[in-house]
Amino acid sequence: MNRLLALGLALSLAAGCTHAPLPEEPAVASAEDLLLPFDAYKPTPGQRALLDTAHRSLVSRCLKRRGISRRLLPAPPDPRNSRRYGVVDHDQAHRFGYHLPTTDEPAEPGKTDGAGKTRRTDRSETTSSSRKTRTTETTDRSGTVRQVGSGKTRTAETTGRSGKVRRSEVTGRSGAARQAETTGRSGAARRDGRSGEARRGEKTRRHLYMLPWCEGRAAERLAPSERAPWDWLAQRDTRTLERSSTRPEVREAITGWVACMRDAGHPYPSPEAAIGDPRWDLDKRAISADEKRTAVADVVCKWSSGLVARWFAADAALQRALVHKHAGRFALLRADLNERVQRATTLLQRHTAKPVRRHGSAKTAKPKRHRPNSARTR
Repeated sequence: MNRLLALGLALSLAAGCTHAPLPEEPAVASAEDLLLPFDAYKPTPGQRALLDTAHRSLVSRCLKRRGISRRLLPAPPDPRNSRRYGVVDHDQAHRFGYHLPTTDEPAEPGKTDGAGKTRRTDRSETTSSSRKTRTTETTDRSGTVRQVGSGKTRTAETTGRSGKVRRSEVTGRSGAARQAETTGRSGAARRDGRSGEARRGEKTRRHLYMLPWCEGRAAERLAPSERAPWDWLAQRDTRTLERSSTRPEVREAITGWVACMRDAGHPYPSPEAAIGDPRWDLDKRAISADEKRTAVADVVCKWSSGLVARWFAADAALQRALVHKHAGRFALLRADLNERVQRATTLLQRHTAKPVRRHGSAKTAKPKRHRPNSARTR
């Protein structure tokens, strides 16, 4: 926690000096080299960790005030641009196939947990959730990179403004502090006669209501400014990826990729067709050996055909032109990001400060007033 606070202060004070200018003609040899001009205006991994820690702190305090104790795990790691052009990392393809990498070891088909079921949990119990994905990614309104598309995707968070639950829904019939005990005329608490199963069911429903409500409240506290054009950046982020994919040099490289994959025994007409193969159930944790083999071949062919380097170069050129053309917009984005980092840092500092004791040794006792003994004075 202290390390995150220190990091947040350093990032916010730097205010735009944390990013070195990108070279005019970037050269790439691995997924780590895929740094695009827009990345200088998005949260860095350290900033994402700080904002996530502040978010979880707000949610935990909100739940605790309502008598709910729940462990909230950190958000999954940001893939950055490692999936922007499909799978491009050999190690990730070997371990996860076309599934997004997680902190958990991937499950193999047919394997289950101790209860004989495939484990499915929400954000408070696991580090990620899976949905439909494809090879592209974009930036949401808060500056967080998210993968989108028509195939299968996995989102890093499940909350935000859309996850907010209205107060009337929370404090209704099954909400806020409806308990399993009632008070009789004598003022003493007595059981209301409901079964333990019914009380547990009500507690579960209450948790389901309160968690998204607290998540929404926390998201509002750390929300970006309305003046910062994050939606505009998200649209341009997607547009540069799509436009760059149509460049002649990129289409030529895709033709080379198709030939390479066909020679490897995987005849797909495009990278999107490979990751969108219905044989891969990206909505489940299980990853087949066939999926892994295909993904590894995909990575090999992307690099050998020059597809990654050419696509990245075309993408970066389009983004660089937009940064130069809309310098004012990007200045607003950078200022807003630094303000949010500072806000999160201040919030964590306030929440981690030791509370002032109001009793015991910390409280200064008032001196007693000694009044003269009237019996003695007489």
